[in-house]
Amino acid sequence: MVPALYPEFIRLRDRQDWYGIKRVTVQLFLTIGGFSIALMGVAMLMGNILLTWMLHVHWHGGRHLIMLMLGSAVLGLGIVPLEPLLTVIGQVSRVLRTRIIVTLTYLPLVYGMTRLWRLEGAAAAGVVAGLIMFGICLRPVLAWFGQMAPGRAPARPVTAETQGGEGGTGTS
Repeated sequence: MVPALYPEFIRLRDRQDWYGIKRVTVQLFLTIGGFSIALMGVAMLMGNILLTWMLHVHWHGGRHLIMLMLGSAVLGLGIVPLEPLLTVIGQVSRVLRTRIIVTLTYLPLVYGMTRLWRLEGAAAAGVVAGLIMFGICLRPVLAWFGQMAPGRAPARPVTAETQGGEGGTGTS
């Protein structure tokens, strides 16, 4: 998905269609959100069954573990439209700094949480790292939208093209 976003964002940026960039980003978030809700529902209903099927071991805490792992994956999906957008709007250094911050935070976090809560601690550390990454990337995007594309897109003026007419003044 990311390689397809760069050309689209660049095309919209070059046309200075800030509301178009906002529309594409919001549509991606809605799609990712809907998909994530469906996955969370499946995990809530079948988490233990899925874990038993994958590992061939029944574990009563399987649903909780699957939900944590899925939460981390969902947060990773949420970052998909943010990284290319930050790159296109000239904030590529923020993406790199964020990745470094998250990695440096995650390593001691996963160690400590795994020692405390074992496998569930490692999964929870992934969720925390995902939240940090998502929050740091989302903040400048929201600020940029607030500056370049505040509120809703303005209504397009009525023209002959939008009405399906031939244009002109109507005189012969």
